[in-house]
Amino acid sequence: MDSRILAVGIGGLPRPIRCVHWDEIKKGKPINVSDYDIIFLDFSFFDKNKDDEYLVDRFLNNEKFYEIIKSGIMLYILGSAGYSYLEDGRNTNKQLYSWIPEMIEVTTTSETGEVITCRDKDYADYFSSLKKWVFYFGVNQKVTSQHPYLYDLEELAVNNAGKILGFLINNFREIDVSKYQSWGEPYAIQQRYGGKICFLHSLSENSGNGVLALLRRIHNFNFGREKPGWAEKVNTKKSLVVKKEIENLFKEKQKIESEISKKFNQIENIEHFKMLIWEVGHQLEKVVHDSLRLIGLLPSDPTKAEEDGVIKLNGVEYLLEIKSGLERGAEWTELSKLITRMTNRNKLSKPECMGIFIMNHYANYPPEDRDKAFPNNVQKTAQVNNVKLITTLQLFKIVKEVLDEEISSTDAKKQFFSA
Repeated sequence: MDSRILAVGIGGLPRPIRCVHWDEIKKGKPINVSDYDIIFLDFSFFDKNKDDEYLVDRFLNNEKFYEIIKSGIMLYILGSAGYSYLEDGRNTNKQLYSWIPEMIEVTTTSETGEVITCRDKDYADYFSSLKKWVFYFGVNQKVTSQHPYLYDLEELAVNNAGKILGFLINNFREIDVSKYQSWGEPYAIQQRYGGKICFLHSLSENSGNGVLALLRRIHNFNFGREKPGWAEKVNTKKSLVVKKEIENLFKEKQKIESEISKKFNQIENIEHFKMLIWEVGHQLEKVVHDSLRLIGLLPSDPTKAEEDGVIKLNGVEYLLEIKSGLERGAEWTELSKLITRMTNRNKLSKPECMGIFIMNHYANYPPEDRDKAFPNNVQKTAQVNNVKLITTLQLFKIVKEVLDEEISSTDAKKQFFSA
């Protein structure tokens, strides 16, 4: 076995494979990828948090990536889906592959299924160990002056909808971008390189067996006789205990990840309502509607006739008007249009019609630095025409108390109309 092999994120592989855990890299363990012929990166147990966002960059950046391509190295990336963390109070979605040059644009989409079609027999043993897939890849080729490369892409395995679960990139060609036509082969290939990059859906706890299967089938390595299936039934008491412990840890891990996902969703929900403070235009209208529903008011969807919607409550119809200004408060003309619609509606002998005018004023400024939302002429006109005036800052204060479970939706409605 002459080839030098590195496995990052995988343990328990036979010598001479060098196994390095992500924790070791986090502690500063040096790695030079150019020292190896075959490299495996397993992201199954990669710590997905902000502190580790650039962990891969410590040993594999754009420069090293090109060394792999030009040195004929085989790089296997046993991938997992992207991850989220909180940044400045917001849920930030991250991909695991931002360290890859933009000529290979890789994304992942979370989804779950069991049907797998392997299109390359050399990878059949690997994908036979994948009983359930939880994401699929997206890949896009880009040619730029900074990254003047073309390559071939082979789909190795797909799900039932044809979404990619594994793909191989090879036959890298450095080109003269000035003569490249996006619809055909360039006329000037300056250099060809033998490096290969293989993206595969990870096998989680079975990644070690998957690595050995790839080395046997594709690279003709012999690690001794492959363990027969019946050997799995031969166990010691200790191995059974440890296997059970591993199984329980995986269940606990899945439970924790599920809880984390739920918490992120809660944060996203809260962040959505905070947009009342700074959003404008049609996006503000959507957030206002969601906020009104949260406190128990049920506005109809906006229409051309009813503009921003109607709330029906206790035999009264409230016409909504939602406005915003980056550097201003409410304008009398905006209010007058609402009053005109109210007048026209009352002529139709419908239930009594009143108005609600909601304004996000001086949205470019923090709340404490904003001027008056409703000028005197707007306030006087609203008062004599049965129009309720309220700012999105006041609405957010009510929403916040509902989210914090300080008041009920019934009390929230009372606060809304008394604000």
